Amino acid sequence: MKHKIIALLCSASILFSSVPVYADDPFKGWNDDNQESVWTIMETTDWTKMQDFLTLEAINNTASAEVSGTVRAYEAEIRRVINSTDIGISDGLVELMLALMQVMGGNHPPADDPYNVKTWIDPSINNINAETSIKKVLIKLDTARKVHQSPDKLSYFVNSDELRSVIQGVMLTTRYTQENEKYSLESATSFYEKHKEEFDKKGIVPSLTFADDVSAIFKTTSTSGSAGGQSSVIPGGPGDSFNAVGTAEGIEVVNYAAQFIGNPYVYGGNSLTNGIDCSGFTQQVFAHFGYVLPRVSDYQANSGVGISYDEARAGDIIVYPGHVAILTGDGGIVHASNSAPYPKGGIKYTANALYRNYIAVRRILQ
Repeated sequence: MKHKIIALLCSASILFSSVPVYADDPFKGWNDDNQESVWTIMETTDWTKMQDFLTLEAINNTASAEVSGTVRAYEAEIRRVINSTDIGISDGLVELMLALMQVMGGNHPPADDPYNVKTWIDPSINNINAETSIKKVLIKLDTARKVHQSPDKLSYFVNSDELRSVIQGVMLTTRYTQENEKYSLESATSFYEKHKEEFDKKGIVPSLTFADDVSAIFKTTSTSGSAGGQSSVIPGGPGDSFNAVGTAEGIEVVNYAAQFIGNPYVYGGNSLTNGIDCSGFTQQVFAHFGYVLPRVSDYQANSGVGISYDEARAGDIIVYPGHVAILTGDGGIVHASNSAPYPKGGIKYTANALYRNYIAVRRILQ
């Protein structure tokens, strides 16, 4: 036992020392007894949890979710449910679970099923309550993490492409995470089309932008202490502003557009408050500043002056196949989208402007 304690202390000193110290003879002092003890520690230690601990220490718990007050009220219950499992609680995991609830359940999630498990995961489930709903999603998230191709790259404190693959696995099953180290809309769409019959039998229509929608409200800081993942200032509605790079007019355009976040999406609509679609949104926002844009996104792809994505700044527009959005100058977009987190779409912020292939980037402001 004494040898095991010594070996553990030696291992700990190596792990946590800021400057590694090496003996002239790395095998000096080893014998069959303490060597066996060290290998036992190596084989039985959960290094994934150790990685989370080290990451946590380095970044000072800087993970947070932009959620409604109703969703935030579930924080204590989420912590309790996590504590009842062997997953291991961390602030990053709690905040991520809150972000998942915001997207799956909306601003005011159902009290008996705050994650809308019956809609997104298992329509056949009966007698569901809040605890069951939380545990269902928690287990799916943890399982997806465990089967990921590169678990050593994952942390609930770093909003990475790898973590987004895990997040999307909650919606598309863990097979998606196993097959895709990093999330992309293209891979999610391909997986869904391949397994559509299985989802149809269950009566489920999964959100293919789920990972990006969660990322847009889940903010983290990288281990270096600088911004990492989707770490921009995320607007939650009127009065919020973007941490944007651009001209004064461009930032003004973005902040004006952000006032309407949360308002509904309506195909063909022209009202920034009562319902609008993507090209109507860009048209109406720029009209407020005296700029005239065509009504259709394909035509907006020829408006203004063409620039490269690397030249883009706040207030430029980015055109995708059948879609258009306003670049926010922090790597994200504000747009009218017909997908989650709002039940039938809505005006929202998406943190990753490159979540899908784009056709053109145009500068409207002169």
